[in-house]
Amino acid sequence: MTPQEIKAIETAQKFIIPFGRYRDKPLDSIKSSYLRWLATDCDDAIVSHHADVLWNWREEMDGHI
Repeated sequence: MTPQEIKAIETAQKFIIPFGRYRDKPLDSIKSSYLRWLATDCDDAIVSHHADVLWNWREEMDGHI
């Protein structure tokens, strides 16, 4: 894993959801099923990007919650 990939994952983990049920919660505390929805169906491109980075990392590490 490159330093850039590690930085992207760390940033995604700390990213705070600005809306909805998980408002004001970091992405790292969100269940994988909702994280996947954010990554694929969310209209907010920034949220979607961070969710996608984190979901893919969980998938790679077999670390879904």
